[in-house]
Amino acid sequence: MAPLAGYGNPPQFEISDLKLQPSDPIWPDAVRLVQTYWKQATVLAPEQRRQYLKLFGSRNLANAIGKFKKLNISKWYDILHDKDGDTIFGRLAWSWYLKIATLQDNLPVGYKATIKEIHGRSDIEDFTELYRRIYPVPKETDAVIKIASTSQPADSISKQKNISNLAPSSNQQQNTTAAQKKEDTLPALIIQQDIDLSAGTQLTPTSPKTVQPVETEGWNIGNVVDMLGQVKKRRLSSAPESSPKRVKGNDNELLDEVNQKTTITQKSVDQLRTIVQGQDAKLEEVSAAAEQNKQTLSDMRSELRQFMSAVASTLRDIKERLE
Repeated sequence: MAPLAGYGNPPQFEISDLKLQPSDPIWPDAVRLVQTYWKQATVLAPEQRRQYLKLFGSRNLANAIGKFKKLNISKWYDILHDKDGDTIFGRLAWSWYLKIATLQDNLPVGYKATIKEIHGRSDIEDFTELYRRIYPVPKETDAVIKIASTSQPADSISKQKNISNLAPSSNQQQNTTAAQKKEDTLPALIIQQDIDLSAGTQLTPTSPKTVQPVETEGWNIGNVVDMLGQVKKRRLSSAPESSPKRVKGNDNELLDEVNQKTTITQKSVDQLRTIVQGQDAKLEEVSAAAEQNKQTLSDMRSELRQFMSAVASTLRDIKERLE
């Protein structure tokens, strides 16, 4: 992978450019910041490189690093907002994220998610090899890195722990060896059994049939005929059924099964017909009752009319008499 198109080679910056001594309190943090620059320099845009290297140009590097170290990162809101609640957009820049991620561990998940949404990533990939293709390692850098190794960053220590965890312990090796030997032994036993069988080992039957010897009374044509007849009978009795017989038997079984299913189906149809007839009878009863109710209502209505007419006539007669 080469530097991104149009970005050109990044500015060179080595540990020796820090103008610091290993005894300085900020030495470990400053070295980690330089190493982060090596990781990302070839893939940063020119402005991002300038913003990142601007930190090393501070008049008071210890004060600049101290501000990052003292920043409250317990909540991602506190990182992106000032005391007045205004958003600090500069802290959304990738170059600023590289610095805070180098100097602070356990950044809030919300802040890292916001960075990933903006820049498409939140993990700091290591492209130091590309940087070193452009700028080979200076001699003094090797010596400085050896001195700085006494204060390794947390991520490198965790990587070493992970690597050590990958190496199996002596007990694990013994268990693995024992299991491997057991797995190797099983196929060998199976192969040995195959060899024994192929060598002619025969299995003795558990219940062999006893053959009755044929009593011979000298050579006699009658005895020969009787023997042949017995053999023929045994062959006929033990011979399998012929194909036509088997087909006929199968047809009969199939026919019986069809007849049985037909009988069951017919019973179901008869039951359904009985149920339908019962429903029809009930429906006729309901219809007859409804018709009867209709007739009764009509009769009541006619009687009510007659009663009202009689009442009206009576009232007229009473009125005429009163007048």
